[in-house]
Amino acid sequence: MSLLFQPFLAFFVPTSLLAYWLLLRTPAQRRLFLMIVSAALLLYFVGARRAVPLGISYLIFRLIHYAFGRYRGTIQKGRWQDVVTYLFFFPLLPAGPLEPYNSFFEKQALAFDWPLFQSGVRRMVWGYFKKAFLVDLVLAAILQTYWTGDPSSHRPLLYVSLKFFAAYLDLSAYTDLALGFSALFGFRIMENFGVPFVQTSVAKFWQHWHMSITQWCRDHVFFPVLGYFRRPVLAIYASMLVMGLWHGLSANWAAWGIYHATGIVISQRAGRYFLFRATHPLAKVLVQSACIAATLAFVILGFSLVSAEGALPAARLFVACLSF
Repeated sequence: MSLLFQPFLAFFVPTSLLAYWLLLRTPAQRRLFLMIVSAALLLYFVGARRAVPLGISYLIFRLIHYAFGRYRGTIQKGRWQDVVTYLFFFPLLPAGPLEPYNSFFEKQALAFDWPLFQSGVRRMVWGYFKKAFLVDLVLAAILQTYWTGDPSSHRPLLYVSLKFFAAYLDLSAYTDLALGFSALFGFRIMENFGVPFVQTSVAKFWQHWHMSITQWCRDHVFFPVLGYFRRPVLAIYASMLVMGLWHGLSANWAAWGIYHATGIVISQRAGRYFLFRATHPLAKVLVQSACIAATLAFVILGFSLVSAEGALPAARLFVACLSF
């Protein structure tokens, strides 16, 4: 950890201060240039096969968000202390959420809030229980039972389902810890997960799964691409591809992003078609239940694309899951 901490301070603190100075003193074209440089740094660190500073992808996404907001005028000029606090607020560095700049300060308690402090402690205890007991102990032991070196050779769908559920618990546990820790300092941070497992379409699933990343991609990828090309489908594919490559520069994550984009496009059309034509109350319940099951199955199947190292093993696992 100390090996990562010194480069982190030596490089990113001066970089952030320089970014703040540039955003205040240069025209809009240079703000756009700063966003491009930030994106290039993200691609470099995500794609590099070496140790990188903790939370680098979240930090650069915050920097892009701040630069984009200053470029569009949605974020007003603030004190440099506020910018540094937003970029380096340590409870949110490891795994988010990506709280927008304006709401980060608007929801801050101006005085000590005892109920908020208590809720933060409870949230941290719950997050630690999920991480230490459910993920690192229970699910880790279960996954070891089904791990044979080749997950496609033995109950592949069960293996991927367990991996997916473990990933959800892991991410939500980090969110609980981040939100709880932030509450101790008087910050009310946005939720990262809603109720993703009971949604009737892939599009609605992404409104409840990793919501801060979804919102970031919507604001900084989907709307700009849609505004420039006037093609909603292209904007969906661009957003999900960016989301996939944000996780890792690999064919696996690129395929995962394209897979989910395809699911969103199909579900937006097919879901409306079936739900609008189900007029009887019982028929609506049956159709909604079928849509929920199909959405969850689709999402779990897609997780097989990133549950194996390399494109070919992931493809074999994907095919094995289709055959049960």
